[in-house]
Amino acid sequence: MSKFDAFSMWDSTLKNKVASQLNSSGIVSDADGFGLSSTWIEGWDEEFTEHLRAFGYTGGEINKVAKYFSSGAFYALYNEKKATNSKAMAYIKKLASTHM
Repeated sequence: MSKFDAFSMWDSTLKNKVASQLNSSGIVSDADGFGLSSTWIEGWDEEFTEHLRAFGYTGGEINKVAKYFSSGAFYALYNEKKATNSKAMAYIKKLASTHM
């Protein structure tokens, strides 16, 4: 099963929550409690974004960031209309510091 196939079969309520967070704050991570898989984030492309639009996503292009910290690897998606790469990196750095 491909990463996209797994994502497309994922719970629709959780996809709605991910879309909502990307629309509002602009950033969502694998550590936000939605069950968003880091492997999905790693493989994220336009196909994932277009699928998420069916669940309420209205933002721009979605990009990804990742970094390994002493507490583990953290991954995030960010909506280019709401957030920047540096803001997304700061977001996962803050998450990492709370998971130590």
